[in-house]
Amino acid sequence: RDWSSDVCSSDLSGTSFSAPIVAKTLAALDYQIGGRMPRETLMALLIHNSTTPETFKGKKYKRHLKDWIGFGMPTDSESILNGSEHSISLVFHHTIKKGKVYSFPFSWPKSLIKNGRCIGHVKVTMVSTPTLDYDYTEELVREDISVSLHQVDKDEKSLGTKLKPIYHISKGKDEKVTRNEYELREGYYKWNPVKVYDVVFTKG
Repeated sequence: RDWSSDVCSSDLSGTSFSAPIVAKTLAALDYQIGGRMPRETLMALLIHNSTTPETFKGKKYKRHLKDWIGFGMPTDSESILNGSEHSISLVFHHTIKKGKVYSFPFSWPKSLIKNGRCIGHVKVTMVSTPTLDYDYTEELVREDISVSLHQVDKDEKSLGTKLKPIYHISKGKDEKVTRNEYELREGYYKWNPVKVYDVVFTKG
């Protein structure tokens, strides 16, 4: 094993081995940033920069990935902090009160606008710490926060969210179809303190 970095290689596998390696990456990330970083921010950075191993990228695995590998395998701390010269990461840390909305208006990069349409790859990761009440047993999570990416027209009217869950499986052309509580929990992260959305705009 190479213990000189926060990425370790080994011929062994399993959660007993992966957990301390991920914990080391998280500790290295916290150390390299310096100062006191909120727990949610560190978790979001780690999860946001996780990827699906090549072995599981086949379409036949898509329905099972959420249960098999969660949000993917984290990269090393230096890659998380340095990013790519072809991308930008925006980090927000905020306390959201009940019934309130936190928004961040921004203009799409001109280099990613083709024929008046926005293109590009967008990934959004949200980590929250909701109120818990153990008197409600399996429904102990008492708050749910959602995240969305909206495009507005010239009259500042929203054209609807463009985000889809990372393991989204389409039900057809009508994405507005009503879903039951089970589908909202399992496929759309309802009541989940960690939510990841990933979408590529190829046609704009």
